[in-house]
Amino acid sequence: MDTAKSIRQNKDAAMQELAAFDTQEGQQLNKLEQTSKDTANAWKWVQENRDKFEHEVYGPPMISCSVKDGRYTNVLESFLRKNDFLAITAQSLSDM
Repeated sequence: MDTAKSIRQNKDAAMQELAAFDTQEGQQLNKLEQTSKDTANAWKWVQENRDKFEHEVYGPPMISCSVKDGRYTNVLESFLRKNDFLAITAQSLSDM
């Protein structure tokens, strides 16, 4: 009985993961998970606990930034290091 329940839960989780690929945010979150599982988990926690922060907390540039003109993407990326792409930014000391 527990095995069937476990299989069903795994199936549901896999279906949710697949559905996330349909959104740009889901695709970017998957890319973040591939790059840094810890950062992805921290960002998920921040999103689930937004009410605990004084101000908006900005996600990693890998997820939250976009460049309207693709010609400038390589230039911007050349100024950033890997850790810069993974930074979660709080706006106040108490939110840190």
